Amino acid sequence: MSAYGAMFDKNNAVATTINTASEYHALENQGTGLCSGFAFDAGSNGAITDTADNGGVLRCTDVAHGLATGDMITLNGMGDAAHNGITAVTVIGVDTFDCDNIVYNSIEDTGSWQQGSSLTVGTGGAGIYMISWGASGSAAVSAKEYHFECFQNIVAIDGTHKPRTFTGTTIGNFGSPAALVSLAESDIVWCGVENVTDTTNLTIADFNLSLVKL
Repeated sequence: MSAYGAMFDKNNAVATTINTASEYHALENQGTGLCSGFAFDAGSNGAITDTADNGGVLRCTDVAHGLATGDMITLNGMGDAAHNGITAVTVIGVDTFDCDNIVYNSIEDTGSWQQGSSLTVGTGGAGIYMISWGASGSAAVSAKEYHFECFQNIVAIDGTHKPRTFTGTTIGNFGSPAALVSLAESDIVWCGVENVTDTTNLTIADFNLSLVKL
């Protein structure tokens, strides 16, 4: 089966909010490009108003969150730093979901979550893919170091990591050379960014990611 997928942003002016330093935030606001054998999801975000302990798993409350079981999200800005991270979700109800890969630590908590724009491998689409991405953007303040990376479900894809420190607040280009990744049916590919300096926001003006089956 021939399979390929692409997603992109063009002339975006909406800043990505960085809630926590040195934690990945899923990137959204991307549009779909050409796709064959992939499903595109534009992504979403929300505010966590409460948490609970579900047998050691972090359970979150966000009224009308809109997530589906199996979605990949990042949690940031949590009062308990142990609750920040990358996780798949299991939907419990319209207002609650479990964070399958985050352990409940010690306190009832609040924070935010981000579901990145993503491509999901369809039936018959398993195989080896070439992945590449490029972007342009700017930070609200200069001399802040950001790390960008693509993810397969909750795991970083080797070869897609790229650090970038912006000089001034003018737009700069950056991206990753092509890498290879083995994808299975229902795998979700998305991108994230972390600010390893502080919580200064940045704006991704243009972005493109391509997956081509070999």
